[in-house]
Amino acid sequence: MGIFDFLSHAFDIPAFPWKSVVLAFTISRFLWERYLSKRQYKHYLNEKPPAVLASVVDEKKYKRAMQYARTKAHFGVLSSSFSFIISILIIRYNGFARLWNATDYSWMDRLATSNHWWSVSKAITHSCMFAFAGSVFSTIIDTPFSLYSTFVIEEKFGFNKTTMRTFWADIVKGLALGGVLLSIIIAIFLKVIIAFGDNFVVYVWVSFIVLGMVLQTIAPYVILPLFNKFTPVTDPELKSKIEELAASVKFPLKNLYIMDASRRSGHSNAFFYGMPWSKGIVLYDTLVKNQTTTELLAVLGHELGHWYMWHILIQQLVNYAVSFFHLALFAGFIRNNSMYSAFGFSGEHPILIGYLLFTSLFEPLSALISFGNNLLSRSCEYQADAFAKRLGYGDALAEGLIRLHEDNMSPLDFDRWFSAYHHNHPPLLERLEAIGYGAQTTDKTQ
Repeated sequence: MGIFDFLSHAFDIPAFPWKSVVLAFTISRFLWERYLSKRQYKHYLNEKPPAVLASVVDEKKYKRAMQYARTKAHFGVLSSSFSFIISILIIRYNGFARLWNATDYSWMDRLATSNHWWSVSKAITHSCMFAFAGSVFSTIIDTPFSLYSTFVIEEKFGFNKTTMRTFWADIVKGLALGGVLLSIIIAIFLKVIIAFGDNFVVYVWVSFIVLGMVLQTIAPYVILPLFNKFTPVTDPELKSKIEELAASVKFPLKNLYIMDASRRSGHSNAFFYGMPWSKGIVLYDTLVKNQTTTELLAVLGHELGHWYMWHILIQQLVNYAVSFFHLALFAGFIRNNSMYSAFGFSGEHPILIGYLLFTSLFEPLSALISFGNNLLSRSCEYQADAFAKRLGYGDALAEGLIRLHEDNMSPLDFDRWFSAYHHNHPPLLERLEAIGYGAQTTDKTQ
């Protein structure tokens, strides 16, 4: 008996309360996150910037930022509580089984039995229809909250730049594009499992790695332009300095674009894309507008540090290892009759449903893995900051980070537990201390 057969028999316990376990995990996570949010909210009540930044952060702006943080926190409690109630109802009343039955159409049988080249098995078409219906349901549930967040909260604090037309267009394009990509992923997932049976783990894992690389390659040219406009950097001085910075660390820069992020929001950012031998840099137009050239170069120096020290590859390899572990465990649950029965699937045992149920059971371990990824990411951030400092941009990076936080109305003071659980970047004060900016911070949240 193989290890997967052993796990399948070991965990297939008819009397085991699978639904109660998933409900317990869901409730525990909600209560834990509410507790952390309550701890963090105390920090939003302090409307004066930390002492180390009192001379550089405008007190009126920071007070406004704390109002923004409190408003989002209040709204977050409402939206997360509503999502929690929906999740509980779906689990308690076999929502997956109900949606699965509702998306069973006769044309799927005709398509599966046709002799044409486009014939597709019902397992795939039904799973794709189920997933798309689930996406539509989630969009319907989330849209009122997105509308309020965008056109009330973000509008009130001066960040919203999107129009109602753009908002709805993004939803339609997101559903259409998501439906296509999700169908491709599900089709590959199911075809490989059906083809290789109990030996599917390695083949599914490799298929997803290849698919991820393909999407990573085409996204900047096919997917992202559907939502934003990308124009080459035309400022000769800025372009020249960025190219010089990239050349100094032998970064294979091929394209340099500005993205019209201000169409939707006033928030600032930048990102890299491309394959190892051909890279591109995309700057938000808000970043170019709000940062000085030296500060912008410092921010890019930090990002180049991630590339130079192989941080992206390291994190990808870690994610690959986690996904393999995840799939290997799933192989032990794929034929777990008691798990399916507990959620209303007494006859048919769809593979996709089994994967979704297993993912719910995997949630506590996923939280631990996420925490570990946060620790790794934070370590990489410190190293990238140090790299930018070695390039001569230490002070400029510190000033740029402060400006980014100020422009984005980001809090500067965090509860340690809240930050460790939610954030994959260290708090600003800790980064400034590591860079060596200003006085050493000694008053730390317990």
